[in-house]
Amino acid sequence: MPTETPGRTARDLAAELEGLRGVDWASVWAGPPQGGSPECRTWCERYGWEPQTADRNLAVRSGTGGRWTFEAGGNWRPVRRLTHWAWHLRADEASENPALLARAADGHRHAGRFADPADRERP
Repeated sequence: MPTETPGRTARDLAAELEGLRGVDWASVWAGPPQGGSPECRTWCERYGWEPQTADRNLAVRSGTGGRWTFEAGGNWRPVRRLTHWAWHLRADEASENPALLARAADGHRHAGRFADPADRERP
């Protein structure tokens, strides 16, 4: 059965992005210290991030609950891409793919229903 992982509103995403304002992006793109090291934890804490995994790429949980992955192709430096998924669907078996694609298309057509209802109350 396709599994939806929303859990985040438009307001949550706005807060997530706002939290990135104070980030020293030159330091981020240069790459974090080696994963699992005390230096890596300190580097993450500087921005309110909690390291989740540090195998080939660094995945962190932000202070507002988002998950960000710093992708460096298995090398720690430099970071090539920063990934964040606000919403996704997952199928457990290939036979579920048609239902998954239909659900994703429906969500795209009716994107407003995923918006934060409080936003509709604003002038």
